[in-house]
Amino acid sequence: MKMQQGSGLIERYTAAVGRLLPRRIRGDVEAELRSSLSDTLEDRSEMLERPADEEMVAEILVQMGHPEQVAANYQPRRYLVGPRLYPAFIRVLTILLAVLGAVHLVGLAVALVGAGQEALEIAAETMGGFIASFFGALGMTVLIFGILDRVVPTEPERSTQSWNPRNLAAVDSQTSVGMIQGALDIVFAAGFMVVFNLFPDKVGIGLMRDLEWHWIPVLTTAFGSYLLALNVRWVLGMVHGVWLLRQGEWRTWNRWAALGLHLFSITILYAMIVGQPVIALPPYWEAEFLAAIKGIGFGRAQGLLASAQDYLLGLIILTIWIDMAKQVVALAKAGAFPLTWRLNFPQDKPGSPPR
Repeated sequence: MKMQQGSGLIERYTAAVGRLLPRRIRGDVEAELRSSLSDTLEDRSEMLERPADEEMVAEILVQMGHPEQVAANYQPRRYLVGPRLYPAFIRVLTILLAVLGAVHLVGLAVALVGAGQEALEIAAETMGGFIASFFGALGMTVLIFGILDRVVPTEPERSTQSWNPRNLAAVDSQTSVGMIQGALDIVFAAGFMVVFNLFPDKVGIGLMRDLEWHWIPVLTTAFGSYLLALNVRWVLGMVHGVWLLRQGEWRTWNRWAALGLHLFSITILYAMIVGQPVIALPPYWEAEFLAAIKGIGFGRAQGLLASAQDYLLGLIILTIWIDMAKQVVALAKAGAFPLTWRLNFPQDKPGSPPR
């Protein structure tokens, strides 16, 4: 039984090191480290002439060093972002690249309607916009991760010579906080604040007409009435995200705060759906729009935009409800509701941190 617990410590240790490494070398390093630790444990057991147990494994891991120190030895080069956050930084950039690419592809498809021979110019303009957007997102992401690298603390044991391997998070812990998801939430919130506060005219539809690129802003004056509430929500979301990353795990108050933020978001989005449209074609673009896109009347185009707005906001609300349901289940498992209501879920795996 003790040996099985010791093996569990080795698995948790190698997993902790692997999470700090780039994906392309993670598997090889974990296998190498696991084999090295097993050999060391066997040699130590023979030298001390006693069976290997958890205490022996813990001593070996302490001598090996904290996972952050070990992972740093395997990093092939220095990065703009520290090795602790670099894997998450690359994943976030990859996701941002995919999102920006999808947005620009949709915009390109809309702009190509009725373009004719101007398609090449439209594609060139779209590519230029994509490149500019990506470098803007890159700069913002580097800034945010640079701040997180200084704001999100390391565990107390990392700053001392002594640390306890038993404090490592379980490999399948359901309370652990994903750095990638947390950083994405912060990056998107910051991006929304920058775009909607500083560049609201950049939210729109591009059209090519008579070899000239025209940009049609679609945000209405009604959107401005929601901007303060949206800014408050984004700021609170970023504060909650940093708070969550600093703690390193989901706790009861984190989950209650997340539920409150979700309800705040749903209130804003529902108000947008039932209120005046927040996206529409400017009236002064009616003649230009009809001339640029034949076969689609201005009124019909306005109706399509309004429907698209409602469907999009409804989809966002649905995803929020799904996440709220997950948080409620987690709170129920932790017995956080009154009347000592606690759902009868399967027990967590051994080694999972307390909720």
